[in-house]
Amino acid sequence: MSNAIPKFNFSDSTIKTDAELNDLSPVFEDKYFRPGTAQVRIASVVYQGAAGDDSWGKFLLTLVGAGNKSITAQVLVPFRSPLYMAKSGKNTGYPFQKFKNFMLGLGIKVSVPTLETVLTEVFTNPDKSLVGRDMSVNIGYEGNYIGYMGKDDAGIKRYNITMKDGSVLADASGKALIWPEYAGAAHHAELGNIEVSRFVNVLDYNEGTAVAADGNW
Repeated sequence: MSNAIPKFNFSDSTIKTDAELNDLSPVFEDKYFRPGTAQVRIASVVYQGAAGDDSWGKFLLTLVGAGNKSITAQVLVPFRSPLYMAKSGKNTGYPFQKFKNFMLGLGIKVSVPTLETVLTEVFTNPDKSLVGRDMSVNIGYEGNYIGYMGKDDAGIKRYNITMKDGSVLADASGKALIWPEYAGAAHHAELGNIEVSRFVNVLDYNEGTAVAADGNW
């Protein structure tokens, strides 16, 4: 014998509108950094090993901002040469430019003649020299992504698909496509073979003010 299906009756429900339900729903995006500039503090620094042809090394930083939001960032650091040689054998100066940008975020302008002195001071004991330092970072996606646009006048969340070039995915008439749920936008991207970045990254660092424990920076 099957169980009897109960009658549907929402007369006693305290939720009368979609907006009221949205207000009580968990806000996924508020737990994480959104694209934009953020003030962060270095919470930890972990050396991960050699990079490239072993003349560089990898450090993983955990950065914490307002609301206890956290994000990790990998920093490549030269140990023996400012020129980065990939395992493929190709030399490139691009990683050094990225490294200079990170150091500028600490308020340190790096030059080749002073590399050994500065690196020895900053990275020999990063728990002392880096942990606790404040930085300003630019956070964003490194490709197409599903963007949260906030709520409309009815309190319904809105999401769109923003392409790598900054344009917003639109229909044939040019009207931006908007979904009330992240899952809807993700499903559309999947159907259209649009690869989307699901997590934000630290794109670059804004110039900071040098502050050293021993005052030598």
